[in-house]
Formats: sequence, C-alpha cells, structure tokens
Amino acid sequence: MGRSCTLLVLSFVLACSSSAFCFSLATMGCRRRTNFLTATSMADSDKFRHAGPATPPPSYKDELWWDRTALSMFRGAMVKNLGQDVMEQGYDGVMRLALMLNQRYEPLETRARTRSILRSLFPVFIIKLFPLMFARPFPAFSAKLNAYITSVTCSWLMGPMKLFDLKAEEMEDDWGDGKSQGILVERCRFLEESGCASVCINTCKVPTQEFFIKDMGIPLSMEPNYDTFECEFKFGKRPLQQDTDEIFTTPCFQQCPSKGNLRLKHQKGDSVMSTHDFEQLCNTILKDSQYDTSIPSKQDFIDNLFRK
Repeated sequence: MGRSCTLLVLSFVLACSSSAFCFSLATMGCRRRTNFLTATSMADSDKFRHAGPATPPPSYKDELWWDRTALSMFRGAMVKNLGQDVMEQGYDGVMRLALMLNQRYEPLETRARTRSILRSLFPVFIIKLFPLMFARPFPAFSAKLNAYITSVTCSWLMGPMKLFDLKAEEMEDDWGDGKSQGILVERCRFLEESGCASVCINTCKVPTQEFFIKDMGIPLSMEPNYDTFECEFKFGKRPLQQDTDEIFTTPCFQQCPSKGNLRLKHQKGDSVMSTHDFEQLCNTILKDSQYDTSIPSKQDFIDNLFRK
C-alpha cells in the first residue's frame, strides 16, 4: 500500500512537471522566419532538400489559460538562463528568446543550455529520485508513464499527437512491450516554423534525449520525419549513434534561413560569409560531434543525490 501511494504521488508531480518540459521541448527550436536575414545561397542547389508538406500549416491561437500559464513559466526559465528579457509578449516573446539562445551560443553549448533549462523546470527531487525510485526498479512502467503524460500535456505546443505501439524489436531489454510507448506528433509545429534541421537537432532532439537518458534514466529516441514534419517519440528505445542516424546527415532545407551556409562553414572550417550578424544566425550540425546515449549507472544516480 505504501509503495502504491508513493507511485501515485510521484506520478502526479511528474505529470505537473512534464508540462514544463513540454513547452521547453516545443519552443527551444522555434524561430520565426521573418526574423532572419536574407541568406547568400550555396552555389549548387542540390545541397538542399524539399522539406515538409505542401499544405498550409495549421493555425495556433494559444488562447487557453493553460497556454498562457505554460508560456509564462517557460519564459521565466529562459530569461533566467539568458540573463535578459525581450519586449515581445506571449508566444512571440518566447520565440524571440529562443532565437537569442541560438544566436548567442555554438551548437554544443546550445545543447547543454537546453538540457539545463529542461532540468530547471522540474522539482529537484524529481530529477534526483525518479531514476532510483521509478526508472530503475520499474522501467516498463516509467517508459509508459512518460509516454502517456507527454501525449496528454504537449499537443497544444507541438500540434496534434497520439500514442502508438512500438515494435518489440525496437525496445531495450526490460523497458516494456512497446504498447502505447510511442507518440506520433502529426505535424510538428516548431520544426515547421523554424524551417531548419539544425535547430531541430541541436535545440530539441539531442538535448531532450539527453535529458531523459541522463537525468531521468529512461531511453528515448526522437525521430523527426523531414518529408512530413511528423515526429515520433519512442520511450524505451535507445537512439542511434550519429554515424548511423541519417537525420544527422540530411541536406539543408530549401526553406532554411541560412540556406546551408553556416553548416558549410562548420564543416569546412572557414567562413563563407562576410556578415558577422549572419554568421551568428543559427547553430548548425557539427559533422564530427558525438553524444553518449547510454544510461548512467545506479551508482551515478546515487552520487547525484548528494550533488547540488
């Protein structure tokens, strides 16, 4: 009985906290296309790919009290991390802050700061205790719980979403049967608005996976589809390494604000543009960057209990 009560209480707190994670997830990568400078195009147009559906994007009103509350909470976390605020209000203000984050830091720093903001939106005891009290003793339950909570709290930011079953062969051992452990985002809002694969990867996919793997102790693979702008969250599946994940080698989008110039700059190690402001415009994929997808050991999580 005591264990059941503990699970129910922590599940409720996690549900409340998960909404904070969701608005960071959906806004960290967003950018308004109108905020960008006109880019110098790369010489060969075959460097680009068509991305996204041909139909117009849905309309998002963000008028519900929950929308306003979520945006306000997340805005506060971003302002604290960046050390300054902006004039724009509501969703536009959050977008402007997200743009500032991406302008100011290099890709690896952006990933680290995104994960830090995710952590700041959860109660400290969730970060410290969830891996030990939930993820390790109840791995399948933890994966299903996080899939469910995310599916019911985050659709207003990422667009309509629904649970689906994962294939058994996709699952890590002991992390469930795959039933209702996947979330299909039908048309990802932040990806469509940013128009940038690098923003998707460096301010959403990688840091969010790292947050769940390293802080919550749960395998998560996020798999965006750049043809349809769908995105699949797979709780209980370990993400692929970069050298085997085609997402990391996708050509730049035709609608990408930088038209691939910043990615080329990072890959070649030299500047392809003379305008400093434009060089700071967006963070690009580092060709040789690495990220660890292994779950920390039990001792690592125990040691984390005593860290500030």
